[in-house]
Amino acid sequence: LDLARVEAGSISFHITAVDLGGHLEQGLEIVRPRADARQLKLELDVPTDIPPVAADPERLHQILDNLLDNAVKYAPSESKVTVSARLA
Repeated sequence: LDLARVEAGSISFHITAVDLGGHLEQGLEIVRPRADARQLKLELDVPTDIPPVAADPERLHQILDNLLDNAVKYAPSESKVTVSARLA
């Protein structure tokens, strides 16, 4: 639904400097109770010196929520979900 709105130009973005590591950490904390219930180990692998990224914080949060929710939902029980970020 949002993709169609983006393509139609009806969504506006508010690009700012965003702490990606912080957003990833917050995202993991949100899904941690569901991960714990499925005995999943959550791991964050982000360098401490990764610079801020240019992104819309609200949209980034939405994307990360969807990705992390799917990772926890579809990972085999008692497995590990690793979230990582690297400079390209």
